[in-house]
Amino acid sequence: MVNVVIIALGAFLILLGIVFILISFSRMGKIKGGGVILIGPFPIIFGEKTSALMAILLATALLIAFLIFCWLGSMGGGWI
Repeated sequence: MVNVVIIALGAFLILLGIVFILISFSRMGKIKGGGVILIGPFPIIFGEKTSALMAILLATALLIAFLIFCWLGSMGGGWI
């Protein structure tokens, strides 16, 4: 039952992504963006200054959350 829900959610997200791509084609303008690719401990940061800064902050926050959850999970029993 859970597998069906996960597959349906994945299909919905794919369709939603396609809709967003089609909407973005209809708009003309300058595209701004940025991102962070983590390959092991080495970050590759790209994009416009403000977008790259936001991506760095988001990646840092996600890394801290991941480390906290791993630490809580190793304390015996975890957070679940």
